[in-house]
Amino acid sequence: MAIIEDNSDLRIEISMRLIEHGCYVVAGESSSDVIEQLRIEALASGPHFILSDYRLENEDGVAAIAAVRAVTDASIPAILWSGDTSSAVLKKVAVSGMKLLSKPVSEQTLLTTLAKHKPKTSTEGG
Repeated sequence: MAIIEDNSDLRIEISMRLIEHGCYVVAGESSSDVIEQLRIEALASGPHFILSDYRLENEDGVAAIAAVRAVTDASIPAILWSGDTSSAVLKKVAVSGMKLLSKPVSEQTLLTTLAKHKPKTSTEGG
């Protein structure tokens, strides 16, 4: 999974927790960081899921997710998270068709959300 989060402490914390739960994580402070890591690690097919902060330093989460999808797979499921739940943010997220989780997000909520988007293995019928 890919995590786009410009708060380095939060990015490291959430990455470590997801790794503890068996997730393979590529994380960066921007879409370009994540894209570069995907290229370095030869993960051209991209992650199975993208989690992005909405408020990033040089882009918003909608644009960041679109950038990762543009170089990998446009159908990768994605969710935004943010401490900003203003009407302007909620409107832009609604237009994007993505879901917004409000920070702070509990570990259980995040794991439950990821489980809903877990790719099926060949032993699961597809």
